[in-house]
Amino acid sequence: MKTKLLLVTSTLLFALSMSQAAIINPDCDTSKVATSAAVKATTGVSGPCTAEKAAERAVDDKKDAVSDATEDAKKSIEEKTDNVNDNIDDKANDINDAKDNLDDIKKDPVKSLVN
Repeated sequence: MKTKLLLVTSTLLFALSMSQAAIINPDCDTSKVATSAAVKATTGVSGPCTAEKAAERAVDDKKDAVSDATEDAKKSIEEKTDNVNDNIDDKANDINDAKDNLDDIKKDPVKSLVN
């Protein structure tokens, strides 16, 4: 009788700890799925991780990875575009400065030689 009570108590404590672990850390991976399946096979009480939850988690992880890669690519393109635009603006300013210098030379060629 004591052995049966001990088995039931330990099974309930294990199931409770599994449910608490799921609240704290809901990540289902293959080892947690295997543990949950083993517990269900021996005690009849299922843990929080199933193959379906692990598959959902894997899909979510892949979606997050794709989303992160997309955001990184967009940021990289924006940075490169900003650099190109800055270079174009710099060159346009250089051209305008050269035009201003030419206008100054046309207005007073002697003064421009002295400067």
